[in-house]
Amino acid sequence: MNAATREVGPRMLWQVRAGGWDLLGFECVDGRHANLSAGSADLKLVADVLQTAQAVRAPTSVPSFADRFAEVLPREQLHLLRGDTLLHTDTNPHNLLVGDDRAWIVDWAMSATGPAWVDVAYTTVRLMEADCPPSRALEWAAQFPSWTSAYPRAVEAFVTGTCRLWERQVGARDARPSNGRFGVLERAA
Repeated sequence: MNAATREVGPRMLWQVRAGGWDLLGFECVDGRHANLSAGSADLKLVADVLQTAQAVRAPTSVPSFADRFAEVLPREQLHLLRGDTLLHTDTNPHNLLVGDDRAWIVDWAMSATGPAWVDVAYTTVRLMEADCPPSRALEWAAQFPSWTSAYPRAVEAFVTGTCRLWERQVGARDARPSNGRFGVLERAA
């Protein structure tokens, strides 16, 4: 996997397997966790690394993003979430490191293969979680051609599936704030 992410993440230097565990050593990068709040200078660097990441094709061993929703979406919607881009799917500020002039995406444990716009959508929700007003978060997302050309029915399937899975995990009441932010994406599409 690391060979595919070298342009957007730190390079893996070594790996040790022992006792059922994998220990990985990566190059040290001079960065801090991204600030995703409105007006942050980090937003441009995060956009730059996400734009670069959208050109990364997934290795064949990476699971399909659509398969995550097999239990909550009908089959006819699952095909809308297929694609060949390597997705991170967890672009929270702790997985986005920002340096003086670039950003890196780290912790690819939840990677999948799917449409390029998915990580833009997840990051847009993270902007709203950081108190970026929905209109500004959507304005940020609009710089990505993959997002502006995303098929509305595919975005609807993504939002529906994500919200259903989150409700299963935390309950309908506790899922409302997050699901409301995802709903902004669906209405914008």
